Amino acid sequence: MDQGKLQIGTGVYSAVVVPSVRFMPPESLERLAEFAESGGLVVFIERVPEAAPGLAQQDERTARLRATLKRLWGDAEPAPAGTTAVGAGKVILAASPAEVLGRLPFMLVPDCLIVEAGDNSESSLKFARDNVGFVHRRLGSADLYFISNVSSQPRKLQVRFAVGHRRPERWNPETGTSEALLLYVYAVIRDETEPVTEVQLHLDAFESCLVVFADSREQPVVTRSNFWGPLRIEPSGKRNIVSGLAEENGHYWLETPQGKRHHFAVNGVPEPQRLAGPWTLKLGEGSPVLLSALQSWNDLPEGKTYSGWATYEITFEVADPGKHLAWLLDLGRVHETAEAELNGVALGAAWKGLRRLSCRDAIKPGRNQLKVRVANLWIHHMRSLPHPDVRALAETYGIRWGRYGETGVQELPPSGLLGPVRLVACKRWTTRF
Repeated sequence: MDQGKLQIGTGVYSAVVVPSVRFMPPESLERLAEFAESGGLVVFIERVPEAAPGLAQQDERTARLRATLKRLWGDAEPAPAGTTAVGAGKVILAASPAEVLGRLPFMLVPDCLIVEAGDNSESSLKFARDNVGFVHRRLGSADLYFISNVSSQPRKLQVRFAVGHRRPERWNPETGTSEALLLYVYAVIRDETEPVTEVQLHLDAFESCLVVFADSREQPVVTRSNFWGPLRIEPSGKRNIVSGLAEENGHYWLETPQGKRHHFAVNGVPEPQRLAGPWTLKLGEGSPVLLSALQSWNDLPEGKTYSGWATYEITFEVADPGKHLAWLLDLGRVHETAEAELNGVALGAAWKGLRRLSCRDAIKPGRNQLKVRVANLWIHHMRSLPHPDVRALAETYGIRWGRYGETGVQELPPSGLLGPVRLVACKRWTTRF
């Protein structure tokens, strides 16, 4: 217990919420008083304890408990909605759990708070806070935040972290790579007493990442932008060279810590190229099937009950990949996991969120060959099997694992590559300021 922080195992806490209890050991209340006096926040719900538990030395222990209550509240009677300053901390008696949840954000600096989302409307902010969660852990002197978007919509966020003024990094647990989060700003809230770091963060549908704060207090070069992709910043004398990959043409801006905006335009990004078909589909070791358009293979006579891997192939033409363009393979809807190969070069696996893979240097002018392997779920095969006859087993042993009230699957999910499959171009831009 130090400076309003209570450490239990690896957890460090700034507040303790005590449920509605009539009895409490005096030793526990004394520890809570010490916590409050050191700067912590103690919240009692509905009531404060009245007596010590047990029969042994009950009068003496109860007197000790009440002495500590007087130490916390003084001569005043604890009352709902009352707040008492104790040393460097506070003690609150709240009328209900709902009141606690409503007051805590005003009593403590939230560990992680979304302060802006989407168009900054109240509905967008509420939806983002309801669908983007976090877990905070500390490793040595580093603070690690696992941020997860559990919705099917991408999220553009401004997130405030109560870590003081420290430079953030974004870690990708899937690839093991990290990138400096260059869009951040140092701020001070709570009457200029609480330093925080605000980070501009983009999360695709169902995307997660780690935001990590080590010991660096490096000042940001860019604090905000309407460009949401990763940036690369390199110092060049008294100026900075900023670059990124833009998927769309448009006018963009970068904001400096001084509030000055630097504007630039991106042009020449071609429209995505759709790979409509025809496609060749091969289910396992079966014979190839020609598809004029992508569809669930469970709608085909050959794939009605098939579970396993299937291979899609298509040949397409690219006029000129462009020297300053990077290409992404967007697979669209996939049920469920896909592996892609372009011109014999493995592009990797797409198994969650946006099913996108970098084409790297595999794409070439002229004729290109794309192969996509997709695996579906086992349920399609299981649904096709006849129900086992368990009558003899039931007559001998009874039904032990429940066959009463079982609900069968009403609708099976589709299988395979549903698309639309597109080649998406991104143009490398560079600006100086």
